[in-house]
Amino acid sequence: MSGEGRVKRAYRSDTRERAARERRLAVIGAATRLFVERGYGATSVEAVAAEAGVGRATVFAVVGGKPALMRAAYEVAVAGGDEQTSSASDSWFDRMDAARSGAGVLDAYAEVLAEVHARVAPVYESLRVASGTDVELTGLLDELDAARLAGARNIVAKVQEHTVLRPGLAPDEAADVLWVLGDPGTYRRLVATRGWDTARFRVWFAGAMRRELLEAR
Repeated sequence: MSGEGRVKRAYRSDTRERAARERRLAVIGAATRLFVERGYGATSVEAVAAEAGVGRATVFAVVGGKPALMRAAYEVAVAGGDEQTSSASDSWFDRMDAARSGAGVLDAYAEVLAEVHARVAPVYESLRVASGTDVELTGLLDELDAARLAGARNIVAKVQEHTVLRPGLAPDEAADVLWVLGDPGTYRRLVATRGWDTARFRVWFAGAMRRELLEAR
């Protein structure tokens, strides 16, 4: 077997994998747009296929049915246009690891969350509304909210590496506060409904976290 043959086969394999990945992301992108614009209930798999320029069978083959499409839409929004959420998370925690104070950790978290919510909030709202009538999406929403709470606990632990929490505030309560303040719905109401921009939200969120978690100086 020649080395040239191996290279050609590897190249063809890489090309196929790249094409499959691009097709999957195109389907997810189409589903995201329609879920946000029309709502989950009003969006059919056929509509997603037409928006993506593929056949209905392709949608099921590369992603799945509507609940899978919603999960994928959320994950891609979190990661920023791809599905490498673990890589994105590593980058976010690098920013917080670079902080040298509890307040610095919260500032870094506010910066990350403002960026993420700018992408996630519309998808989250579509999911929240649809979860009232779809049991699979109810489970997905519960799962995502639990993951957000776990993330809030990680942030509190990171803050405690540098400083103590406000007197009388237990770590679990502090995580609950971050979980509520950092709800994507809060971002949506302030930005989409009240007309704030992302920078204003970031400043408010950082200040609110400092006031709630840290001792006043």
